[in-house]
Amino acid sequence: MSIEGMVCEMGCAKTIQDKLLETDGIVSAEVNYEKESCKLEYDASKISDKEIIALIESVNGKDHYKVEKFKATKVENSSSGEVDSESQEDEESIMERMPNLNFPNIFSILKRV
Repeated sequence: MSIEGMVCEMGCAKTIQDKLLETDGIVSAEVNYEKESCKLEYDASKISDKEIIALIESVNGKDHYKVEKFKATKVENSSSGEVDSESQEDEESIMERMPNLNFPNIFSILKRV
């Protein structure tokens, strides 16, 4: 996502990042002042997109920061065993593209020696 309104690395970007990381449901967050961006992973069962945006926009007072182009990676809820269908499709797609490798049985080779 992009974050408008940051004026420094330590005061703005670090404060937003720290606030995100101390929030339940946020798995990881990296705020980049120079790129005016934030990359984060979160558990959608604990916090919503709207709550994340509201949290960022409320840091240092109302209307100080503006979040745009929100796109985050949602991680699976490990307690329920549910997997995000989008990540499951990605995994299946990767498996289909991987070559099928067959390795010889090393024990049969060693047996001959």
